[in-house]
Formats: sequence, C-alpha cells, structure tokens
Amino acid sequence: MQALLLEVKRAESRTVVFVTHSIEEALYLSDRVVVLSGHPSRVNKIFEVPLGRDRDKAARFRGELVQLRRDIEEIINDSTAPAESGLG
Repeated sequence: MQALLLEVKRAESRTVVFVTHSIEEALYLSDRVVVLSGHPSRVNKIFEVPLGRDRDKAARFRGELVQLRRDIEEIINDSTAPAESGLG
C-alpha cells in the first residue's frame, strides 16, 4: 500500500491527506507531517520532511528522519502527559 501511494504521488501532481498513527509511516510517505493535539484536536506542530520524491525503504533510517521521529514522539508524549493538579 505504501509503495502504491508513493507511485501515485510520483505520477500525479495532487495533494494527498493521509492519516496514520505510525510516525515512521508518516515520515516515509509525507512531505509534511502535522501533529495534532488531543481533544479538541488542534494543530500542535508541522514538520517538513527532508526527503525528495524518490524514496526507498532505506530512507527511513536516515539521520534526519531518526531525529524527526524523536522530535515528534517528544511532542506527542508531552501533549498526552496528564496535567498536574497543583494540589498538595
């Protein structure tokens, strides 16, 4: 499915909105990754993915993507952490 989506992106000049819970998949398939907050959903941060249109599976392990994954995980973890009550 991922290969098919990449082929469609190469062949067509169209914008595709792809929703996934997989950070790795989002980075591999996207030019931009939009991280949403919890309820109500809001745009938390937008990341530009530094890969060209010609991607192969080895691109997933490039240093830039590894760092982006860490940055995205940090934002997600910060936004899902329970709020402190301030009591005590």
